[in-house]
Amino acid sequence: MPEHAPRRCRHLRCSTYTTSKFATQRHLVVQDHPEIPVVSLEFFQTVTPAVPDIMLDAVLDNLKEHGSITGSGRMRGFGKNDPKKSGRPENDTFAHVHELTEAIIRAGEGYTGQESFQTRLPRSERGNSSRPDGFGRSSMAQHDDEVTDTKLPQLPSWSGIILAKEGKKAEKESDALDNFEKVMWSGHHILRTDPRRNFCFGMSTGNATCRLWFFARSHIMVSEPFNVITNHAPLVRFVLSLSFAHVLSPLSVSCHPRHADLSTVGENARSMFASSPLTATSSHSTIDDNIPSKPTSRVPPLSAQSSQSTIHGEVATDPSHLCPSVNYDFAWEAHGYDPTMQEIRHGVYRICVGDTWYITAGILSDSRAESICGRCTRVWRVYEDKKYEEGEEKAYYVLKDVWVDSSNDTEATIWMRLKEKVNPDVFDRHFLTLVAAFGPGEGATTCGFMRRGNYPHTENVDFMDSQFIDILDLEPSPLIPNKGTEPVYEDRFHIQGAPDTEPLAKRAKERPQYLPRTHDRSIWKEVCETYHDHDDIQVMFTMLEHAVKALDAMWEGAHAIHRDISTGNILFDGTNGRLGDLEYVVFCDDEPSSLHNVKTGTLPFMAVEVSLGAYQFEPRPLAEDVFLSPTGVLPSRGTKPVHPFRHNVLHDLESIWWLVMWSIFRYYPENVRLEVQALKNQRRTYDALFSPNIAVGVQRMNVLNTRLPAIISSLSPPFYDMGQLALRLRNLLIFSYGIAEASLPIKSDCQAFRPAFDTTAVLLRHMKMSLEKDGIAGVTSVFELLYPQKRKAEETGDIQEEAPPMKK
Repeated sequence: MPEHAPRRCRHLRCSTYTTSKFATQRHLVVQDHPEIPVVSLEFFQTVTPAVPDIMLDAVLDNLKEHGSITGSGRMRGFGKNDPKKSGRPENDTFAHVHELTEAIIRAGEGYTGQESFQTRLPRSERGNSSRPDGFGRSSMAQHDDEVTDTKLPQLPSWSGIILAKEGKKAEKESDALDNFEKVMWSGHHILRTDPRRNFCFGMSTGNATCRLWFFARSHIMVSEPFNVITNHAPLVRFVLSLSFAHVLSPLSVSCHPRHADLSTVGENARSMFASSPLTATSSHSTIDDNIPSKPTSRVPPLSAQSSQSTIHGEVATDPSHLCPSVNYDFAWEAHGYDPTMQEIRHGVYRICVGDTWYITAGILSDSRAESICGRCTRVWRVYEDKKYEEGEEKAYYVLKDVWVDSSNDTEATIWMRLKEKVNPDVFDRHFLTLVAAFGPGEGATTCGFMRRGNYPHTENVDFMDSQFIDILDLEPSPLIPNKGTEPVYEDRFHIQGAPDTEPLAKRAKERPQYLPRTHDRSIWKEVCETYHDHDDIQVMFTMLEHAVKALDAMWEGAHAIHRDISTGNILFDGTNGRLGDLEYVVFCDDEPSSLHNVKTGTLPFMAVEVSLGAYQFEPRPLAEDVFLSPTGVLPSRGTKPVHPFRHNVLHDLESIWWLVMWSIFRYYPENVRLEVQALKNQRRTYDALFSPNIAVGVQRMNVLNTRLPAIISSLSPPFYDMGQLALRLRNLLIFSYGIAEASLPIKSDCQAFRPAFDTTAVLLRHMKMSLEKDGIAGVTSVFELLYPQKRKAEETGDIQEEAPPMKK
């Protein structure tokens, strides 16, 4: 059975991130990725199109011939001194680096017969007040809504940026860390803003030291440093690989004009060639006078291969200097774009699943897409892209886009396996209906980004791990005492040595691990409302009751457990509750593996044993057991057989119980008179149980172990009866755990499972009857009742109370 990658807490998924100021948000991005693997420049080239050595040499010779590289081998503008010795402002100092980039593109134009043109600064689409010092932008990503007939300059979208650049004159540690934070924020912002993006690039420069960055859904990596003033080949190769990706595909690279004379290509000749897919821009050197007032045609991102280079529909007049084969599809993917997703207009996408294209009609969920690495789940409401007859209504579906661990089964595979084994009546009513999904091998893999798939597809973690030559550590280091009189603090970041040798006096840390991911996409028939978004508590408990039916059917028919019960995975279609998000389902009859040891679930609703990774309810030895022992002493704990911790169905039922507690402490009935003190007590208990920063193992174990939890007394009077029923459900779970763990390992025919399912269903039914008897239906969040002014600010977009529950 495949092993699941461990899931961990992410700062970008909690309310602290959504409600914080920009500087805090940027710092949280770094905290989510405190250690970045460092790779060689040679290996970094595998994520960009290959540049032939003869093309690289020709461009370098051209740069020397035209003075961009001086006779002493230094970059023009830094003939004698490095940037740190410049007395000019930072932007003006690094203008020389931008000028070199422009010279590289001009030389590449002469070699390939392709042209690049200037663009303007990016605009933020999600309130991002920061901008990179410079950027490279794919002209293929230019949209019609960015070009107007007006002569007023229009700012290009962040969605077109494929390379973010940051620069500092000084080499101080604080400056370097600031560089790293900014370039990581840009990578984060690019990937979260545009769902078409598979990856993007970055470049950071401190004085003369330069690093290249790569951001993907499976990992971030940074190149080893090189001196950009004296060692020009890495920068030249990097710029050429992105600027001329359309002529560097495996099919086109053999067609390069090996002996083209760059000096013969003048400005007038270059103006006849098609634009390069990459345009370089500096935030301080934009020349608005050079921007054409009329809209320019853009290269179609998904066009077929062209046998001739064109500009604005005209064939170039001098084909002797042109590549006979130009592959824009290859360039589109090399710039990090997904060829199966197109943007129709801002926020509206055309997405392919199988042989059918769908058009988005609204985003349902994208909070999981905030992280650079991870599953990055996005969910849309969509309809089929086809010609509709007059009077024909559109049928809406749900499209789910996610990056799954390559070693895992996809949700569609799990769904089909459950459909074969689960009771058909229950399955049809309480599970979603799959319409279409990516087939095996259809989705992109992060392994395939390396040399555009020329590397053999591998899921071997050791393959990538073997390429990590250093670790860029961005976390603060501890205080190290100095032999002198004053303490000395370590740098705010440091580069550790080879991964297999831990440097002396530095804390031991686990190396970042490469976990390959595969792009998965599926279409589901039912468009439902989530438990988290519902405000009728009677319906909410109906949803819980139906979810238990689904869990029961999964166990009875397939011995399967869900492992991720949460407010986002229990759904309501208007009549029935349905159980969604099956990607973490495991089948207990399969061959055991370490996947059951992994902490899986949504943190606020995760079973206590799962959060601790160990059994907590094993029976303790009684005194008479010691008396009857031949030696009078029980065997030591170390002599007991070790039983690895495994998920079981009781953990799913405990997650249901935590959902009950979440519901009765989060909400207050709309038809009951408000009692402010009772609301405050209830909110205080809710924060203690469900805050993202809670100590799950300690706080929740106390709730489960206390004979009569004091928290029930903090409930508002209308929900007191509900609290008593919840207490009975808790006692049932503790009793069931004791029976199940009396004989380890727990087997699938454990006698505690069936009564637990039946009694849970009965108690949920009684809770709903209690609500009906008291006439309680509509509910309002306690937070909204206590802080109406914050609620008003939230509705206007100024603040957000809390994000959907954080994953672990």
